[in-house]
Amino acid sequence: MNIKSLESFITIVQEGSFSKAAKVLYVSQSALSQQIQSLEKEIGFSLFIRNKSKANILSKSGEEFFNYVQNALSILDSGIKKCKTLDLSTYSQLSICCDIYDVDLLPQEFYAELSKKLSNIQISLLLDPTGDIAHLLNNKEADMYFVGDCFSMISKSMYFQPVITTNYMFAMSKNHPLANKDKIKLDDLKGQHVSFARKHLSDSYDHLVSNIIKTVPTLVVEKNYSHITKVSAISSQIMFLTVDSAKSHLDELACVPLDTKNNIQLGFVYNDESSPLIPIVEELIEKIFRNYNK
Repeated sequence: MNIKSLESFITIVQEGSFSKAAKVLYVSQSALSQQIQSLEKEIGFSLFIRNKSKANILSKSGEEFFNYVQNALSILDSGIKKCKTLDLSTYSQLSICCDIYDVDLLPQEFYAELSKKLSNIQISLLLDPTGDIAHLLNNKEADMYFVGDCFSMISKSMYFQPVITTNYMFAMSKNHPLANKDKIKLDDLKGQHVSFARKHLSDSYDHLVSNIIKTVPTLVVEKNYSHITKVSAISSQIMFLTVDSAKSHLDELACVPLDTKNNIQLGFVYNDESSPLIPIVEELIEKIFRNYNK
């Protein structure tokens, strides 16, 4: 039985429709439908009630099967991660690369916790000013690259593993006129001095920036993240766009979420999925983000 078909089935149920699941899985809806039909033929019963009004409703057998598959895949995933970590003695070092402008997206405690978890392994963080993910991974200058969901920068030969979904926010001085708002709408940005700490974070980021530009014609792209943070802390006029995960670096600033449906997936890009270190890093950072966002 094809595991991908089972994972696709789970995704359809979780997303609520074939069309939404197809977008998440990056396949056509027709290909996804054929995949499920093949699965149904193999297991011998229908998973969905098929009529125009209830096309995405699970059958009774489908409901029961969903629970079994979800549990089975969870057990399988845990088993794979456990088996991969049984022999870490052959690994002496781990290099994690991050765009020099994105290092603030990793919570500060990540490196300390990772060092504790992998106490016998030398861990190095490489700050990359070029953004050339493929070059660094293909030349084995880094084991994995932490980045947002910038699929336009990730080649088909590379693997992107999302770890957490986070939301956009604006950081500003606590004396800023918008500092006490629960959420900031795009209309609130009119007449404000808006800065960006990077030119490109992800595809969704670029889309969001293009919408903000329509509201705020004059923007400042500030490459020096440390500088923009210091300026924002002392100025009651400047605000800059970032994401929730950067809060741990912004204690002196007010952080207000942006009222938008856009969000960003943060994760790791790598070529070699076989390294037993990768699931450890993913599990750790997911735990840190989960605790941080409570």
